[in-house]
Amino acid sequence: MKRNVAVVYASDYAEMLGGIRTYIEELGRSAPDNIDLTYVGLNGKQDTKLPRPTDKFIDLKARPIFGILNLAFISKMFSFDFSKFDRVVCHRAEMALFIRVWHRKSLVLILHGGTFNASRTRRKLFGFLYPLIEIFACATADLVYCVNPSETWFLTRKIADVRQAPLVFSTAFICEESNVSSFNFFLIGRLVDEKRFDLALKLLEEVQHSLPYSIQVFVIGSGPSESHLKRQAEHLKLNTKFIGQIPGSELAEFLKKNGGNLLITSKFEGFPLVAIEARMAGLNVYVLRTKHSTFKQGSLGIFESHTYLGLKNLIVHNLLNNMVLPETKTFRSEQEMAVAQFWSHC
Repeated sequence: MKRNVAVVYASDYAEMLGGIRTYIEELGRSAPDNIDLTYVGLNGKQDTKLPRPTDKFIDLKARPIFGILNLAFISKMFSFDFSKFDRVVCHRAEMALFIRVWHRKSLVLILHGGTFNASRTRRKLFGFLYPLIEIFACATADLVYCVNPSETWFLTRKIADVRQAPLVFSTAFICEESNVSSFNFFLIGRLVDEKRFDLALKLLEEVQHSLPYSIQVFVIGSGPSESHLKRQAEHLKLNTKFIGQIPGSELAEFLKKNGGNLLITSKFEGFPLVAIEARMAGLNVYVLRTKHSTFKQGSLGIFESHTYLGLKNLIVHNLLNNMVLPETKTFRSEQEMAVAQFWSHC
C-alpha cells in the first residue's frame, strides 16, 4: 500500500550545503518504493536533483528570515495543505511544533544534533527559546529521532521517547580496504569559528614538528573564516591546500583517491556526517572531544582524546606506528537495519 510522506525543512534546498542536506537526501534515497516523498522547502530551482526520480518538490517561494521562528517560512505554511499526506517528517523543532499544533498532522521529528548545544553557547533570545521549543515539539510529535539523542535536553528525554536516528550516508564513499596515508590530513566543513579549524591547523603544525616527513593538509569547504585560515596556514609554514566546496560525489572520489586522516576539532557536534563518510572511505578519523561534542561512535570506530595534547600525541604515535581503524562492515549492517525500521514507522 502506497503512503504519501511530506519532508519539511526550513532551508533553501537548492543552495543548502553541508551535512544536514546530505542527511536529508540520503535518508530519502533509502525510502522503500511504497513510500512517495514530497519535499516542502524554499526556493527550489528547476535543476535541483531530488534523491529519487519519483520524488516531488513543493516550493513555498519565501526567503527564510533566519532566527528562532523562521517567520517567512511559517507565514507560507498557514495555508499549506497537508491533508493529502499520511505523515510529515520534519527536520526542525520549531517547524514540527507549528505543523503539529496548526495542522494536526501525524508527525515524525528528526533533530540534528548540535542545535541544542549551539543554543546553550549563545546569550541571546535563541539560547533561551530553543530548548523550550524543542521540548514542546518533542512532547507533541508522534515519534522523535535524533542523530545524537544525548544532545537533547534532559527534560526532553524525560517527556519524550527520543530514539536514535539512522546514520545514513552515500554508498559512493564505501571503500572496502583501509585507505590511510600518513601524509594527508583533511579538514572538512563550513569555514566558521565553531568548527575551530584554526585550532586544527595549530595542532597539525605541532604534529609536523614531531614527524620525520612532511604532511599535506587539505581544507575542504568555504565560509567567512577562509581568509584568516589561509593567513594562518602561511604563517605556520604548513603545506596546506584550500580546495573549496566539493559536491558529495566528488568528495567521495577525492577522499578515496588521496586517502589519509580526517581531523575534527569542532566546538560542538551532533554526529558529524563527514566522520562517517571518511570512515566509509577507509580513512582514520581523529576527534578532539569537548563537553559539546558528545556523539557516541559505537561500532563506527574513531580515534579520540579529550585534550589537545592527548590528541596530538595520539596522532603522532599512530602515524609512526601505522595504526589504522578496523573495517566498517558491522556499522554498515547496523545502519541498514536502522533505516528499514525508521521507514516502517513512517
